[in-house]
Amino acid sequence: MKQIPNFQINKVLYPLIIIFFVLLSFFGSIYQLNLHYDGHHQGIAYSMSEDFLSGKLPYKDFFSHYGFLFVLINSFFLKIFNMSISGLYYISALSYSAGILLLSLLIKKYTNYLYACLVTVSLFLIHPFVYLPWPDYQFFFFVVLSVYLLSFNNKISFFLSGIFLSLGILEKEYFIYVYFFAFPAIILTYFFLKFKKLVHFRLPFYRLFFLGFLIPLLFFLFYLHINNLIPFYIKQLHLPFVITDMKAANAIITTLVSFSGLINHSIRKFFSEPYWFFFVLIIFSNIFFSINEIFLRKKKLNYQDFLLVIVSLFSITLYLTAIYNVGVFKLATGTVVGIIVIYYLISKIKSPETRYILNTLIILYLVLGLEFGKSPSNLTYPNYRPKFKNDLNTMEFLRDKKFPKSQWNQLTLFKSKIDQVNKNCTNIEFGANLTNDVFYTILMKKNFQIINFIPWYTEFNNYAERLYAYYDPNFFQNFEYLSNQKKLLIAVGDNNMKIKNIINKDIYVLSDEINYDFYGHNGIQIFLPKNCKVSIGGQDK
Repeated sequence: MKQIPNFQINKVLYPLIIIFFVLLSFFGSIYQLNLHYDGHHQGIAYSMSEDFLSGKLPYKDFFSHYGFLFVLINSFFLKIFNMSISGLYYISALSYSAGILLLSLLIKKYTNYLYACLVTVSLFLIHPFVYLPWPDYQFFFFVVLSVYLLSFNNKISFFLSGIFLSLGILEKEYFIYVYFFAFPAIILTYFFLKFKKLVHFRLPFYRLFFLGFLIPLLFFLFYLHINNLIPFYIKQLHLPFVITDMKAANAIITTLVSFSGLINHSIRKFFSEPYWFFFVLIIFSNIFFSINEIFLRKKKLNYQDFLLVIVSLFSITLYLTAIYNVGVFKLATGTVVGIIVIYYLISKIKSPETRYILNTLIILYLVLGLEFGKSPSNLTYPNYRPKFKNDLNTMEFLRDKKFPKSQWNQLTLFKSKIDQVNKNCTNIEFGANLTNDVFYTILMKKNFQIINFIPWYTEFNNYAERLYAYYDPNFFQNFEYLSNQKKLLIAVGDNNMKIKNIINKDIYVLSDEINYDFYGHNGIQIFLPKNCKVSIGGQDK
């Protein structure tokens, strides 16, 4: 029998392994997200797109927590999925899986299928499934796709690369601050290496790159202009400073403190949660690589060598996307692009035995963090409580979800209550959702006009208070006026004492308290005007 050469086997086996883990991440993400109750984060993402599809304007008519493109893409997928929240899961899972695939294809250009396979498996072990339908995953895809297109080094690829890198800004407005560091670093590096006579290639298509980069931004500015949204958008750019309440903070000191905390945490969790240390390894490896290529290298660089330097600089600067809230999913959709440099350096080691040992050690080390349970790398791992679909079909946007009975009960009881209020108390035209759960905002919007610009409120941290003070300063004045007019339905978390203290007890009464099964509250309290009579269990209240 004719023996098949190893390289032919590898050309079949390794791509199959890559496809397997990419698909596993994609379908596993959708499966887990459909079993996960998260009325806060998932509710925010859904509510913004729902408002946009209803004709409301971002930044002015509704609080756009993240970028315009995030809302636009999510809206498109919600329409495809007939307004099911699953549409958000599919685009997030697709973005993350495609990003993993593109990184593996990029390292393949520098090495071989083995290292493409190792990159895919490593990324899966670090962060296997999507945590939230959040803009970080779409941003990750656009950045990786932009870099991957640069590797073709032609006119079309440069133009498209500029477009996709620009789209990354529109996913999350404050990502533009990351670009302020990355772009100058890349440009200065190029001219420094040219000054040292280490690069003799030109970047003939850079004008096409910047043309592509400007086009999405110009379309976005045109959209803002024709809708008179520019003042609102400028205010939106202050969001990261409002969230952190660190307007006077030194960015460099903040970054160093954050990175120091990551190092300390990675040492404490060295064996139990190895992905933390691996992120530190990625950052240090890319710093070492950048310094060596820029300052210590003696040999000339070709274009592909310089592209690796670009990847390395992006990996380092993308840490800025996580400095205020360091989490695995943020690092795995930013800094992790530098994993290419680690495997590239290993592939250049002359000794095959050393390469084999290092590759094996990395995979075995990352396997230590694989848990069949909730962990920092997989926060949506389903618990073991029985979960069911809602057979009543009263909440179409959640029709694909499966929740425990207690979580369905809290939603169905609330919906039943507000339906009765809408039917029996026609004077109540407005609603205020002052809970941490935006699912309640989505339910209330069917019958009432929501008066809070920011669709949630909670007092377990002062984050929401800062948002209200800056973006909705007239809320409490409007709240008081409408409640005095007996036109307002109020939903409040049981621990939001400041809110309950401003409710006029001469006019309003606690109508119901619903047991709540999620973080932030133990119960959801519904306050109604005393003249609003609704039936509960056959009795009037």
